[in-house]
Amino acid sequence: MAMRYLIRRPKPDDLSEIRKRVSDLDTQLGPAADGFRRTITVSFSPMRSANYSLTTRKVGENWTWICAGIELSADDEVGLFALTDTYQVPRPTHLVGRTEVRK
Repeated sequence: MAMRYLIRRPKPDDLSEIRKRVSDLDTQLGPAADGFRRTITVSFSPMRSANYSLTTRKVGENWTWICAGIELSADDEVGLFALTDTYQVPRPTHLVGRTEVRK
């Protein structure tokens, strides 16, 4: 069963963390403009990935890219927990403490 976990980023306008994982981020995004959206997927394995949802925001006279959230996706709880550890975020409270892992 596929599992997803949404993470809200505390600093949406700081893309430095994303640049560490996506070396060609600026090329993939292109120039920012009104109403633009992009989703960039970083695959860790065939069954584990992180999807960065990017939108644009007007700052002064210019448009800039922001990323308010990340969606972690895994095939099972073990994979989801591995991704939460990778991104250093708390594990989903409704799954923590479960004694068995579904297959």
